[in-house]
Amino acid sequence: MNELNTVKSALLGLLQGFTGLAPLSARGHVLLLERLSGETLSGEEMLPFLTAVRLGLVLAILIGAFGALIRLLKHPLKGALKWTLISCLPLLGVSLALKHSGWQSTIDDSAFELLPYALIFSAVTLFLAQRIGKNRRVADTCHDKPAFRDALWVGFMQCLSAFTGVSMVGMELSGTMTGGLSARRAADFAFLCAVPALLVRYLPDGAKAVSSGAMKSAISENGIMLLAGFIAAAAAGFLAVKLVKWLVKKEKAGWFSVYLVLLGVVVLAGTLTGQL
Repeated sequence: MNELNTVKSALLGLLQGFTGLAPLSARGHVLLLERLSGETLSGEEMLPFLTAVRLGLVLAILIGAFGALIRLLKHPLKGALKWTLISCLPLLGVSLALKHSGWQSTIDDSAFELLPYALIFSAVTLFLAQRIGKNRRVADTCHDKPAFRDALWVGFMQCLSAFTGVSMVGMELSGTMTGGLSARRAADFAFLCAVPALLVRYLPDGAKAVSSGAMKSAISENGIMLLAGFIAAAAAGFLAVKLVKWLVKKEKAGWFSVYLVLLGVVVLAGTLTGQL
């Protein structure tokens, strides 16, 4: 595995946990960190660690959105469970199409050049989504229960996160807010949709790590390090879920947009001047 130790594993887990479940893009931040540090923090040799971190993200959602999860499971047929599962189908289709057409490799090869624009795009989309959601609440055109149209719209928005720097959670939040879900349900449904979306995107990597024996080897040789990354990602992810839910209810999710715009401008300036 890469030259990670327990402390670096925990710090990277904290970074990926928070940025992965806040609308900030974990992949974008890791890509920027790779460029600044000169270290490889992704790739096949990192699959065991990344799998542990992603499991931490799923755990963080399950705990952070526990109330919504219970409501989901109480009425699995009549409730929103089916819409949660349907929401990942557009992402599954687009992911397969990009992979088998070769376009995903092209996008990944240009990831850093596109990163500042992807960050700014995420910021603008989230800001506009919050404004639209607020206007719909003022006009009293919101609804509490997710429906088929919400699932499809969130699914479409998730597909935009194929570009590194476009936050999957940010796009899901944008989908639920513009789709008209109430402030108290928008974040819950977005995070519930994130669970199958994470599985769609990263389950092949996890399966590869297990089938190749890399996961077993990493656990036996670096179990404490993997555990540190898992716990750190779960803890930071839990805080991100709680913070996002609170900001969405207070109609202040646009603060994330400010950060993303500033970061995008800094990265763009760095690339144009040759500093990055």
